Amino acid sequence: MIHWLEESAQNITEPPEAFLSAAELETYRAFRFEKRRTDWLLGRWTAKRLLQAVMLQETNELLARDALEIFNDADGVPFARIRSQRAAWNLSISHSNQHALCACSPLPLGERLGVRGIGADLELIEPREDYLVRDYFTAREQARVDASTPAQRDLVVTAIWSAKEAALKAIRKGLSVDTRAVEISLALFEQAPAQWTRFEIEFAFEQAETFSGWWRVQAGFVLTIVGASDDAPDEFPTAPEVLLLELGVKNDQEHGSVHRRIAETTRHHARHSKRD
Repeated sequence: MIHWLEESAQNITEPPEAFLSAAELETYRAFRFEKRRTDWLLGRWTAKRLLQAVMLQETNELLARDALEIFNDADGVPFARIRSQRAAWNLSISHSNQHALCACSPLPLGERLGVRGIGADLELIEPREDYLVRDYFTAREQARVDASTPAQRDLVVTAIWSAKEAALKAIRKGLSVDTRAVEISLALFEQAPAQWTRFEIEFAFEQAETFSGWWRVQAGFVLTIVGASDDAPDEFPTAPEVLLLELGVKNDQEHGSVHRRIAETTRHHARHSKRD
């Protein structure tokens, strides 16, 4: 199963010092450009909230966000550490126009970290230059764009491009390889899918793993996730508030206590971390 969460910058309700570890804060403060700093922070916020919810679901323990650390391997792929131990989760983060998407999937017992990857991508639906299709899409992908109606063209181009990025993240290549080395087969549609809908992926080079792709449209964005062939995304996003409500919080007063419990957990951990 693939868990996912999409967040916007306006959802960040705490200062960086409240949910970043000391090492993360050092990285955050080192960015020279504000946009890079803002995107990075939003990605960490989204990933931590997702993993916080997943751990709550698995262990019934609400971990503090600053007890969850997000770092990057040498190839740029993010990974999580929980209480200084590397977590057995595949992780992918994407951001676009003040929004971020994070997806994670468990690493099967006994598998080496990084063998089975995951890729997530988020793209704003907007007009894109013709050269993007001409220079970065395969002939079949170009034909798919040509087959779309004028009203659908921007969506189709955005979806194919996003799917390519997600697929290349899943195999830990990113944009270091020719984007035409992965081909996306996007089925014809009348309405943009509001639920996760499958698309096909074909690589120009042999892969040890087989992958499946999923896409949906949400609030003007295309979301794509690529994972192992036997995985599929959750129907709904995973957030700690949702899970706590499922555990028995029923009314508005209790709903407020959910947010307080999450915030207090993080602040409590921060105080003890400084003391230690």
